[in-house]
Amino acid sequence: MYSRLWSPTLRQGDILGPAFLPTIGKSFETVIQESSLTGDTDSQRRRKVIVDGDYHYLAVISHCCEFNDGKRNKFLLARLKGVPGNFSDDDLRALRLSNNVAKRAEEGADVAGVDAFVVEPIPNAFESEQVVAFTTITAFPIAMRNDLAKVKRAEMDHAARVQFREKLAWFLGRSGDDIPEDEKSVPPEPDDGEATP
Repeated sequence: MYSRLWSPTLRQGDILGPAFLPTIGKSFETVIQESSLTGDTDSQRRRKVIVDGDYHYLAVISHCCEFNDGKRNKFLLARLKGVPGNFSDDDLRALRLSNNVAKRAEEGADVAGVDAFVVEPIPNAFESEQVVAFTTITAFPIAMRNDLAKVKRAEMDHAARVQFREKLAWFLGRSGDDIPEDEKSVPPEPDDGEATP
């Protein structure tokens, strides 16, 4: 799964960490920052939000070319999580096989873990299989790429990166039926209160 040689920059599928990942939960703390000592109007206040977070291993989601100089000002990472402990041997086998969505489709088999890609253990990082959780994709400033490259733990080989890319594309682009018209409703009227940006 992992390459013996590394590229000079970050690539899609690279495993990094541990690094800090903010986590937006159901509640968070807001901080109002005044822009004037004279107590000007609310419209001149700046709001900041304090969110929880923790250190995790992360996988690079952005395509390799997104790291070319001047191309983007953000790139995407996703958190690694342990394989669910309640999986049976058959569940775990299906999850591993579902890394290869093209083969699963060819066989007419269901894709297990539609939002996850299984990665092998990495010495001096984590000792058991992990899953890249696509539902945790987070944008980071491209200016952080060099710092994050310093905690690079592994680079996927070409075959694994292609499977990673295909499963990510399948997760983000799979088609589905629209909600039937009789289950839809008229949007609510806008709130008369202060609009939030």
